[in-house]
Amino acid sequence: MKHIDGQKVADKVDSYINFNNNNDDLRIGWTEEDGGAANSMFKGAMDDIRLYSRALTDADVQELFAGAISQPDFSITNIALSPTAPAANGTFSALVTVNNNGDIGGDAGKLSIWANKSVLQVCGAVADKSVAVGRIEPGQSTVVTVTGIPAGSVIGSKKLLAFIDAACSTAETDETNNQTIKAYNVIGISDFVVTNIAIKPAAPMPNTTFSVMVTIKNQGTAVVNAGKLALWVN
Repeated sequence: MKHIDGQKVADKVDSYINFNNNNDDLRIGWTEEDGGAANSMFKGAMDDIRLYSRALTDADVQELFAGAISQPDFSITNIALSPTAPAANGTFSALVTVNNNGDIGGDAGKLSIWANKSVLQVCGAVADKSVAVGRIEPGQSTVVTVTGIPAGSVIGSKKLLAFIDAACSTAETDETNNQTIKAYNVIGISDFVVTNIAIKPAAPMPNTTFSVMVTIKNQGTAVVNAGKLALWVN
């Protein structure tokens, strides 16, 4: 498309639409198809050259001509955990609400999660879990579910960090609001099992009594009352 003063004046379909996958320089304003001759160069001056990952609409071009820098702006507005208090040595899910506060839609990239991180991360940092989000239109929000987040073995207070567009692949009007921290607690869970039963005497006589020694083990992570032990003779 060709625009003058923000208004489209011409359309042109070019059969050469793909970039070659090579190490050559990207040239804007001239081509080597005819040996790079003078007549293959753009006749005029260029200023404020931009590359976009999508085709701009007429409205986008008009906003750019008017001086507005239209970009998406992704932020995390809410984080809900399921369960709200995960058990140690288990996993849990995070339901993360991502909003686009910008003027145009865009690819929100990937949402990265750290199960216990209190310091904001840099672009591309390795996370505990990451999922692709996809495109979010301006003024819209989406809830992204991240499953299988490790709770870890340590019981107590932790901080979950969520980072939208974690690879920083999309330019935004505000790059400082992409990360959010949520505090939560990891709890211990008891797990009682009977590991052994010993009878004394081993072969009781009729009409007599005997004793039973029962070994009980707590395989869980919480120290709690084991309640009562019930026995049935036969």
